[in-house]
Amino acid sequence: MSNTHLDGDTIIANAHALAPAIEAAADAIARNRRLPDDLIQAMQRAGVFRIAFPRAWGGPDMDILQQCEIMEILGYHDASVGWVAMICSDSGHYAARVEESVARELYPDMDLLTAGWLAPIGQAHRVDGGFKVSGRWQFGSGCLHAHRLVGGCALWENGAPVMVTTTSRSAASFGCRSTRSRSTTPGTPRGSLVAAATTTR
Repeated sequence: MSNTHLDGDTIIANAHALAPAIEAAADAIARNRRLPDDLIQAMQRAGVFRIAFPRAWGGPDMDILQQCEIMEILGYHDASVGWVAMICSDSGHYAARVEESVARELYPDMDLLTAGWLAPIGQAHRVDGGFKVSGRWQFGSGCLHAHRLVGGCALWENGAPVMVTTTSRSAASFGCRSTRSRSTTPGTPRGSLVAAATTTR
């Protein structure tokens, strides 16, 4: 992908233009219970996943109604496509919630997909160099396509309350079984070390 500027009107037009590809993939989406990689790539080229990035990044800075219009356009042809687009286009929102230098490192490309939960289901224990994270976050829609995963945690320090991942199948979420809404856990049973700079409260 690239960071070539795409404005909101262009992305909306591109979303409409994806209709034939979505319709053609419908059987494969239902059969494989995931979006095909080539459809994800087409959505990236269309600018679907960059809709929340601000103008300062070269993004389209689309307002919430425009963003919802994108989901409506895609979801008309396949509900799972609209749902994955909604979840995985949150990259711009997350980039706005950490230091800009860290955000630029996490998102060198505005077309990267982000999945996960902000609900503080996991535990983050402060250690030298960052946090040791453990937990299991359910319904990580789009996680098999995502370049970045988010996992909300309760902060623990000194033993008191204050992501490489594996996946396991969850129940179909609200009938959109092809969203790949799996549960995510850190890469080792004892948790994963997360740099402090990549966290947000």
